[in-house]
Parts: sequence; structure tokens; C-alpha cells
Amino acid sequence: MPPPDPARLTADAVFAPINGGAIVYRERQQRLYALNDPAAIVWRDLADDVPAHETQARLSLVFGLDAATASQWRALALGSFATLMTAENAPEPPHPHVLAPRPFIGGVAYHMLGQAIHVSAPPDILPLVDALLGEARRTTDTVLPAGGDLWVALEPEGERLRISSGGDPSGIEDRDRVVTEMERRIVQDIVPRVPHVLGFHGALLSRGDRSVLLAAPSGAGKTTLAIALAASGWSMHTDEMALLGRDSRWRGVGFRPCVKQENFALVRALWPALDEAIAHCRYGRQVKFLPIDMADGHGSVTDVIFPRFVEGAPAALTPVAPVDALQQLLAQCIHVQPGFAAPDVDLLARWHSGARFHALTFGDVRVAAKIVSDATLPAR
Repeated sequence: MPPPDPARLTADAVFAPINGGAIVYRERQQRLYALNDPAAIVWRDLADDVPAHETQARLSLVFGLDAATASQWRALALGSFATLMTAENAPEPPHPHVLAPRPFIGGVAYHMLGQAIHVSAPPDILPLVDALLGEARRTTDTVLPAGGDLWVALEPEGERLRISSGGDPSGIEDRDRVVTEMERRIVQDIVPRVPHVLGFHGALLSRGDRSVLLAAPSGAGKTTLAIALAASGWSMHTDEMALLGRDSRWRGVGFRPCVKQENFALVRALWPALDEAIAHCRYGRQVKFLPIDMADGHGSVTDVIFPRFVEGAPAALTPVAPVDALQQLLAQCIHVQPGFAAPDVDLLARWHSGARFHALTFGDVRVAAKIVSDATLPAR
């Protein structure tokens, strides 16, 4: 692969140094990247049109390398940059759409993230909506206020339900699948309305003045750990999507926690009310939404934990280097708000510099929750 053209590589990129490396934001692709220290040096020199031999000399000096190894490190960095260039021909990420509200007649309102979600549905269907949003958020409200708040209508059509909303054409779903479709529509239509800069796949919990983000891909045990923490007194803000605001504070998209069928027995032991929950089909799997009141509000996150369930493994909480943590966190970035720009990259860098990052491997979720609850994480 030929070396990248420095002018093309850095033309639409924002570079922000962090401890142990740098953040790079490619504006055209709306993608964030984490660079380690050597790659950050090479990137900055490329942007400044520094000759290759000077970059290699700098790498040798900073990292104590011989000339051949320094040349190899520079080549590895250039190779990684070249992969960024290949994304230039990819289609631009789709921007969430927010349509003007259409007339809404009757129904109830659920409040989330400072927004109103108006739902029109027969009385026997509302429990399906409550399963996702929680009846505690529901208030009678038959008037759609100004400002384009989201509305969703569910109407029986034979044995199935027709679902319509302010942001998408109507569609017909089986009753056990309609909540998944409602969840998708709400995320698509409400998240862009909420002031924030980035959205991450993760669980957000708080207790007292401490807030923790559990960032991990599906299947890592994030939801069961979050539920175990909630059972021990933590407030849960989300188990699915956490939003970083321009004030460096975090908020959660507060759908009730989604428990997969294979985890029913484990979660039932932590939260017996799971037995009362309605079963749904979500992307081909049977799930239940745990009947728990999700907390509103927002706060500062100083502790980020990357959980990973390993059957039979002893629980262990270990520090993660800042740049490695950034790479893991950005792998869970699922939404870049339109308008994200250089000041927001600096905001992310400032927040990152004040956060602490740990990996948590565990085989027993109760033990893991106790470790998180009892931990006084050392400053970096």
C-alpha cells in the first residue's frame, strides 16, 4: 500500500494530544481514532511536512530506538494511516432525521432526556410500551406541545400492530416484535434532539457523587453487571447508550435494561421481578425488559470500566493505559452528533485526561459488583 498523501490525510482532520498519544477526528467520515505516542509523533510531523529522517531521529531519541527500528515504527504508523485513507470513498454516515410533527390525537406521554414521547395505543397495548419506557415515566397528556416532540402510534391490524411515528413511514409488526421497532424509532428520532456530542454503547450508573460508565460490546456481561450494581444500591441511567454532553457531563438513554433469555435465571436471582416482565422478540432472540425505574439526570464520569465475563474466572480489576482505553472506548462510539467539530475533539481530550480506566474480568457477577462498589480507584 503506498504511503498516504500528507495533504489529503490531514486536510479535514483535527488532532488533539492526550496522555500517551492523540485523538484524530476525520470530519468527512465522522470517525474518531486513537493514536499511540509513536503514531502521534509521525502524524504531527506529516502535518508539518517534516522530512522522514527527522521523524526517525525523533522516534530514536524519545523511545531509545536504533535507526532501523525507528524506520520500521514510522512505516507501521504510515501503514495505519493509509487504512484511514481507504475510508474516504465510503458513503458518508447517515444523519438521523427529525421530521416535523404530524397531528397527534389522544394518548399518554413518556418523558426521557428532557423530551416528551407521545404514545397513542389501545389500553391493552400500553403495557408493551411500559415494558420499554417504564410506567413511572408515563403521564396523561393529550396535547402535543410545540417543538417537534416525538410521537408514536400503535394500532391493531388483525393479529399484528401497525406502528407509525413522526420520523418514519408506518409499518406492521408482530406484537412480540413491536417494542424493538419502537426502540429503534425512538433512538433515531429522539437522540438527535438531545444536546450532546457523542453517544457510546455502555451502561451508566451512579451512587452518591460517583458515576461509572461500563463500556463493552454486546455479550461482555455489561447489562448483568449493571443490574447487579443496581441491586446493590446504584442508580441506573442506561444499560445501552450513554451520551457525552458539551458540558462534559453524561446522560443515559433510559430504556429499561434488556435481558437476554440465556441470562433470565441469573438476573432473576438478582431481581425476582423479572418473572413478571413480558417476553419480547429482539433481533431474533427472546428478551425481557427488567421492571426497574431508570434514573434521569446527568453527571460527571470519572471512572470507565471495560467489563468482560469469562466463565469461572476470578474477578480482577486492572488499570488500562490511557491510549489503550481510548481505543476501547472509541470502539463503542455509536453516534457522532452532526456538527461535531474541533472544539468537541478538545472537549473529549480534556474529559479523557481526567478519567480513570480499568478492565474488569469476572466469572461471578455478584463478586464483580462488590469490587466495583468497594473500589477506591487510584488516580492516574
